[in-house]
Amino acid sequence: MNNMFKSWLKVIAGLEILGGIIGVIFVVVKVFTSDIYTIGFGALSIGVFCLSLIAGITLWKEHYFGKTLSIIVQLIQLPKILSPNVIFFFSFGFDFYLIWTFIENFSHLGFNARFLEEHRLMVNVADAPFGIGISIMSCIFLILLLRIPSKKKSEIEAVDSH
Repeated sequence: MNNMFKSWLKVIAGLEILGGIIGVIFVVVKVFTSDIYTIGFGALSIGVFCLSLIAGITLWKEHYFGKTLSIIVQLIQLPKILSPNVIFFFSFGFDFYLIWTFIENFSHLGFNARFLEEHRLMVNVADAPFGIGISIMSCIFLILLLRIPSKKKSEIEAVDSH
C-alpha cells in the first residue's frame, strides 16, 4: 500500500475516532437532559458512535477488520432520510452532503456540512418534511476504502509474531 492510501486511511480513521468520541458524549448528554429522547434510540445511537470509534481505532492500527468496520460506518453515514415516518442522519467527524427536501409545494436542493458529529434517529415526527440526501464524504471514503487491498488475518498474525 502506498503512502497516499496510508494517509487517507489515517484521515478516515481520525474522523471516525473523533466523531465516535464526540457522538457518544453528545448522545449521553442528550439522553440525560431531554424529555423527548428515548433510552432505546439513545442506546442505538451510542452503539453506532461506538462502532465508529472502534472502526477508526482498528483502521488506524491497520487491523484486518478495520477496513470492514470502516466500510460499515461509511454505509451508515451515506443516506440522509427525512420523512414523517422516519428521520435517519448520522455523521462522523466531518460530513458534506447533498440533500433534497420537499415542503408542501416547495422543494430545495442544497449542500450541508457537519463537523464533529450529527445524529437524528426518530420515528413518527408529524411535521417533518420529506427529503433524501447522500453523503459526498462517504462516497469518497467508500471508494478509497474499497480500492485498498485487504490484509488477511493470517498475514497480520505472521507479521505480529516476528
